[in-house]
Amino acid sequence: MKILFISPTFSGAGGIGPHAFRVSEKLSQEGHDIELMDTPHIPIKT
Repeated sequence: MKILFISPTFSGAGGIGPHAFRVSEKLSQEGHDIELMDTPHIPIKT
């Protein structure tokens, strides 16, 4: 299966980025095709 993870960052001590990175490593070990995309600035309309 091809899976894309999108996060502002994949480094740091906590948050969704490091969690997504760890999950992506495990899924890759299971044979999935993993891509990581970092988007440092995500414009959000309020």
